[in-house]
Amino acid sequence: MNWSRLTGAIGTLLSVAIFVGALYVLYRALDKYELTDVLARLGEIGGGAVMVGLAATAGSYVALSGFDWLALHHLRRRLPYRRVLLASFTSHAVSHSAGFGALTGGAIRYRIYSAAGLSVLEVAGVVLFSGVTFALGALTLGALALVVEPGVVAVPAGTDEGWVRWLGLATVGIVFSYVAVGRFQRSPLRLFGRSLVLPRPRVAAAQLVIAGLDLCLASAALFALLPAEAAISYPGFVGVYVLANLMGVLAHVPGGLGVFETAVIVMVPGAPADAMLGALLAFRGIYFLLPLTLGAILLGAHEALLRGRFLQRATASAGLWAREALPSVMAVAAFAAGALLFYSAIIGVEGATAPPVAALAEAAHLAAGLAGVSLVICSRGLHRRLSSAYRWAVILLVIGDVALVAMGERHVFAVVLAALAATLTVARGAFYRATSLCALGLSGSWAGAVAVAICGGVWLLMLNINNGGDLAVFEGEDRSVRVVLAGAAWGLVAIVALLNAGGRSRTAAAGAAASIVGRATAAAAPLALLPGVRHVFDKSGQALIAYVPCGLDWIAIGEPVGPPELWPDLAWEFREQAEHAGTRPVFWNVRARPLYHDLGLALSLTGEMGIVQLRGFDLTTEKYAHLRDSLRGAAHDDVAFELTALDRALSREVRALSEDWWSSQAPGQGDGLAEADYSGLRLATLRRRGRLIACAQVWAGADGVELSADLVRWCPAMGTVAREWLLGELMLWGRTNGFERYELALVPTGEDPFDIRGKLGVLAAYACHQALRPPGVRDLRSWMHAFHPEWRPRYFGIPAELGLSSPGGVSEFSH
Repeated sequence: MNWSRLTGAIGTLLSVAIFVGALYVLYRALDKYELTDVLARLGEIGGGAVMVGLAATAGSYVALSGFDWLALHHLRRRLPYRRVLLASFTSHAVSHSAGFGALTGGAIRYRIYSAAGLSVLEVAGVVLFSGVTFALGALTLGALALVVEPGVVAVPAGTDEGWVRWLGLATVGIVFSYVAVGRFQRSPLRLFGRSLVLPRPRVAAAQLVIAGLDLCLASAALFALLPAEAAISYPGFVGVYVLANLMGVLAHVPGGLGVFETAVIVMVPGAPADAMLGALLAFRGIYFLLPLTLGAILLGAHEALLRGRFLQRATASAGLWAREALPSVMAVAAFAAGALLFYSAIIGVEGATAPPVAALAEAAHLAAGLAGVSLVICSRGLHRRLSSAYRWAVILLVIGDVALVAMGERHVFAVVLAALAATLTVARGAFYRATSLCALGLSGSWAGAVAVAICGGVWLLMLNINNGGDLAVFEGEDRSVRVVLAGAAWGLVAIVALLNAGGRSRTAAAGAAASIVGRATAAAAPLALLPGVRHVFDKSGQALIAYVPCGLDWIAIGEPVGPPELWPDLAWEFREQAEHAGTRPVFWNVRARPLYHDLGLALSLTGEMGIVQLRGFDLTTEKYAHLRDSLRGAAHDDVAFELTALDRALSREVRALSEDWWSSQAPGQGDGLAEADYSGLRLATLRRRGRLIACAQVWAGADGVELSADLVRWCPAMGTVAREWLLGELMLWGRTNGFERYELALVPTGEDPFDIRGKLGVLAAYACHQALRPPGVRDLRSWMHAFHPEWRPRYFGIPAELGLSSPGGVSEFSH
């Protein structure tokens, strides 16, 4: 049983259940009202209140940028404030609407800040620091509200105000303890196996001030929209807002939708529920949807600017993150637009003009509802950069625009949909994958989000018929019921079909992996044939990714094997199959390519590859004097180098040499790597007076460019000089036969790069695929100095949300 998938499914179902429960509480609170009452109270909100809400929202987002600025100050990194503001605004606009801020907004932050030179650990520090800042502000304001206005919680909960006040005082004590500990704790604090550097009291105090300012401004945006009947003071309402926010976060419902509204309505006394819900709808539009739309249009406009030659150079660096962040932003924007389109088809908009033909209105409502649900489903494809999703999203947005006009609605929402369609059009280059939406499938969490959107539509319908609305579906008198039934049926069919379609692995004929490896240009491609290594194939069967399952991770060994033009779709296929299996995709020992950023991976340095340029490998030059003298000594000692196939007699010699070598390196352990199936490869041998003293299996790219070796073994009695002779002769052979470069070895980062256990032992073999096992990294570099290699960085690519939500994950993987 796949426990990871099971727990994920349970979590998704629990979130949907919490959302439905919150809607039920709202439904009961509104049992005296109809949907038209809510819309009427929404229309009664004055322009002055809206302007105050807009100003408070702008101030809140500026205060949120202070989270990032303060985090960078704590990390001693300086960036221009305009970049910090842009990163903060874009990430918070998405995370506020999508929820799971460390995962959604954190990934966007990584794309922006990594382009500015921050490492994945530094970006993780920014995300963690910002999360702690928000938590501190929420706890402080919530606690003060419990002390000053205990009745806000005590009355709805039916508890004594004294207990509530004591709870608030205890929480205040916890917050001030955090500030005080930073004053006396000089060294990093160990917590759950992590090292945490607590900020100094001045920084901690700044956290409290900035977080408090953000929450006060955000709550002011909603407070300005409340009806006059609301019997609550502003200080008391700040506590209500904070507590409702915390409930929404704990519920794990996207954006706290439904849960936040229910909590506010229950805790604010006196005000009619229809007026409160109208104010909350206005707040959702001002604080959530407006920034999300602006963020999407901002990124799209930037993409359009990049198309101009005059501005291309000036905006190139910023364009990198714009291209990377845009699919995530557009996915959330498309989801929100689709849900609103579905709801508009159900409820209409007050003040809509009557269409000239009734049948046209009927068809328009149904088309808008189905287009909205389809756009919600399609949004995942935008997140995964599917060209088919891009085309369908544009088509659905246009259909929604036309349907809104045909419905006789006011044109504000139609303009928003048109702006999103235009943004998608200018950014079409970001959606390059040829995979179909059906092949992509639907993840459990995304299916839960679709279910939440549809449940919201059902709730609106129930509210609409709360006082005996007409249910005459077949007489054509209630288009809302038809829209909900059609949308829910279509959504249910799509969820079931796409859940079953996604993540199917492609089978390949026997020997397909060996055939692909045989045509590969990378010398290290034979790693794909190691025992225990699994494969993901592309749809043409011409490329593969070799990976090792390790706990909750699928760790790809190096880069994809096969033609580079097939890598993007193959890498996405690998990610989707890993996620469908309930695991996380990880790439180990890769170059810094845009492909991995597109996949949403954070790159962390794992080591440096030593590469010898064979065209310059000239033993007559001064820098190779030591190696030249060593090889001359070998020739005088009757040492002979040869490349040969592995036959039965040679196999016995190799096994004996390998056992002797291994006993000197790691007594009591077997040479399990010698059991790998390398029968189709050549063996480089070194004999002294006919006796085998060193050997290695030769790896050569099919195009004759790249050369390397695996499983280097030498006679312990000869010492490491035999290894030097063998590799030197192999490089000379490679230069003579036209090879351009030799991959010497990967020097990992860290103090103990070989301390890798279990299935990660395969990766340890690759990290030092010649099995040299020196005492440490410094010794590994020193013996390679005789070959004067160039050092090329290699990276560990892990999902950005994993590295950022769990900063220790990067170092744990790397070590």
